Amino acid sequence: MLLSGDFTRMNGTNLTQTADLLQLDTTGNVAWQANHAAPWKYADFGPDFAPRVAGDFFGSVEIAGEVLTAGTEFIARLDGPIASSAAPTSITLSARQSSGLIPSGLASPTVSVPENSPIGTVVASLSANDADSTSFRFQLFGGLGDDGNPLFAVNGTDLVTRAVLNFEELSQHSVRLRVVDDTGQTHEQSFLIGVTDVPDSIATTIVLSQRTHVYDGQPHAPVAFTFPGGVPVTILLNGSTNVPTAAGPYAIHATVAHPDYSGSITNILWIRTPLQDWLKAFYSNTDLDDPSKEATVWGPAADPDGDGIRNLFENYHGLNPSFDDALAARLQPGFDANNYRLQWQRAKTNVVGMPMIQWSTNLANWYNSGSGPSGDTRTFQLQVDSDNGATETLSARHPKGAETMLLLRLAFP
Repeated sequence: MLLSGDFTRMNGTNLTQTADLLQLDTTGNVAWQANHAAPWKYADFGPDFAPRVAGDFFGSVEIAGEVLTAGTEFIARLDGPIASSAAPTSITLSARQSSGLIPSGLASPTVSVPENSPIGTVVASLSANDADSTSFRFQLFGGLGDDGNPLFAVNGTDLVTRAVLNFEELSQHSVRLRVVDDTGQTHEQSFLIGVTDVPDSIATTIVLSQRTHVYDGQPHAPVAFTFPGGVPVTILLNGSTNVPTAAGPYAIHATVAHPDYSGSITNILWIRTPLQDWLKAFYSNTDLDDPSKEATVWGPAADPDGDGIRNLFENYHGLNPSFDDALAARLQPGFDANNYRLQWQRAKTNVVGMPMIQWSTNLANWYNSGSGPSGDTRTFQLQVDSDNGATETLSARHPKGAETMLLLRLAFP
């Protein structure tokens, strides 16, 4: 029983002191009647029940184990002298009952939660019943049975976990809850939270292969193997189950997809450009698979050896992109009695791009072979001058015209 109301001393002079009566688990010596009806019953004093001034009483009592309706009038008799009063004194408690503020979500002696449940798992939904209240606040509260309080939290009307529980460490925890109604009445109760055993998963090692491919327009994905073998694995590439076709890096997240096994791994899938694949003979996979090094190592416009020749031209001319070989890539312009000529060296294999022959008469306007300004279209004939084994020497020729100068160059789109 939870009581609140006025204490009225009945020994000749009526003094009234308003106070909240809290349920306290202590012993005392007070008898009470409900609605002036016999017999007298004994209840407990609260520890704060003491004379505040001579003849004026202040404190709390606990009346437990009674089923009473709201609005019941209580008469309490103090057996023995209190303070300066030499005669037995009676106190009238005009009180109301807060009936059973017990969270109904924890009505059973024990609720349970599976071990290893994530933090924030709802253990129980809390509610209360009270004839004269419509709203309640719930909180964990210190006292008998609060050993497990640090492992749980109240989130609104839910009791949730604030730690990952382990059955093998402890199979049940005790929590103590308090509920407060909209009039300030409170009720506290301890409950057991059971931790159910969940079979431990088998640790699984995932090994990824085929993480590097050369772009060919086809879909490419890594292949996963497991130890122990045969365990299903879900693979996400950049967070998607779609298998990519475009060149580039893709973040791999592989996770075991079986409830009895556990394991995951992250890595990178590379669909390399043909140029990157050619560069692997000169640079490490660490460099080639580092997106931040596109501009300095493996990109088409990168010049990692600093010789002024971009990777695309290094590849086309069959040069070494990690060595300054600018002289070997020099174009050889020339002419004879009938033709202008541009001569150069080209690799015979692993060429990833083909430059265009461009011409100009003023260095300002450049035109591709086969095009030009109105009335001046020029087409250059390409021929192999010599075979050098891994490379060959090519030349582009065009008949001389009336111009005094013709400029030629190679350019990638």
